[in-house]
Amino acid sequence: YNDMPQKIVEYQQDRSIKDGDARLASPTEFKLKPTEFEITNQETGETTTYDFDDEKIIELETIEMLDSSTGEREETVYYVETEEDMLRLAYGESEMGATAAMNARGKVSYQYYLQGYETDRLKSLLYILHNESPGVVSAKKDKQVVRTLEVMKTLNNRENLVPVFVAYLGSLMGFFIVMAYIFYDKAEGVIRAFAVTPSSIWKYLISKIFVILTTVVVSSSIITIPVMGGQPNYLLFYIFLIITTFAVASLGLLVASFFDSISKAFGVMYAIMISL
Repeated sequence: YNDMPQKIVEYQQDRSIKDGDARLASPTEFKLKPTEFEITNQETGETTTYDFDDEKIIELETIEMLDSSTGEREETVYYVETEEDMLRLAYGESEMGATAAMNARGKVSYQYYLQGYETDRLKSLLYILHNESPGVVSAKKDKQVVRTLEVMKTLNNRENLVPVFVAYLGSLMGFFIVMAYIFYDKAEGVIRAFAVTPSSIWKYLISKIFVILTTVVVSSSIITIPVMGGQPNYLLFYIFLIITTFAVASLGLLVASFFDSISKAFGVMYAIMISL
């Protein structure tokens, strides 16, 4: 909301548009609903309650602020005719509102209406922005030393597909194959024959898990190492791969224990595979 002569507002807008810092957009309509809220002044501590019972539609002049270097839109500014409408709009849209006022000597002051979740750094930046000229702020900004901690590497198409194949081999196929092993041994009578031997049944089940685990580790290594090279942390990669494969294979053993054949377990099997 601008509490100043209209000619000055138009001059500021025209200058921003000519400098390439902004562009005029189509007017935007907003529906203001009945609402009630409180605003606390941080400097005085006073709290003001606003209560609006009416509902109305307002059409606002819209200016898009642009990045001076790229020309892309950074933010959108809406100019409201009254301060009350600005407060209602800021509260309803959960956005920042501001009032720009000019005194008799031509000095412009700004009052911001924040949402309460803004950081102290943003509040301090607003104070600095209007206490120093834009040229001084820009000069100090250019002198700031920025130290890059890490540069994120962009993966190509082949590298982006590696996690998909690893998840497919480790989770979906591990779950399906271990169930197929169990159902095959049930059909051939291997499990009943194994039950009468001195060996424990848990050793038989663990052996199936280790077969799947070995297959997954080898196949994932064949896919990952040639494509990714030395980029991944292979220690964490194999720890994560072993834990997830062991968990999924164990889940397959659990599901297989409730059914006699793979055809009877199709519904549960596909439901779990889709959820994975």
